[in-house]
Amino acid sequence: MSTPDPAPPTQPPPPTPPVDNGSLLVGFVLGWVAMIVGVVINALFWALQSSLDLPGTDFVFLGVGTLPLLAMVALAIWFGNQGKSRAVRGVLLAFGSMIGLVLLLVAACFGILLSGGFGNMH
Repeated sequence: MSTPDPAPPTQPPPPTPPVDNGSLLVGFVLGWVAMIVGVVINALFWALQSSLDLPGTDFVFLGVGTLPLLAMVALAIWFGNQGKSRAVRGVLLAFGSMIGLVLLLVAACFGILLSGGFGNMH
């Protein structure tokens, strides 16, 4: 009587690669870059419009004014379609930090104005 050979040891399955959710920092930095580039393009278009003095083109250039916001929305959608949820959160965090920066600057200007600054205007 022969004893059956023990079953060969089973190999553990290879580890699955971690899911790439993107980087919060990459989303944050690219959100700021998109806003800055959009503002620069916006300023160039407004300078072009004022130097050429073209009548009836205000609506076209008013549409260009939405470029910075549209760039951030497009960036967030692009990251979202690629499944990089952390990068989308980074873009939203960049947008939130811009709103916070604007609020702080406005509050500082009102503080200076109410304390008698800006050349003591009255």
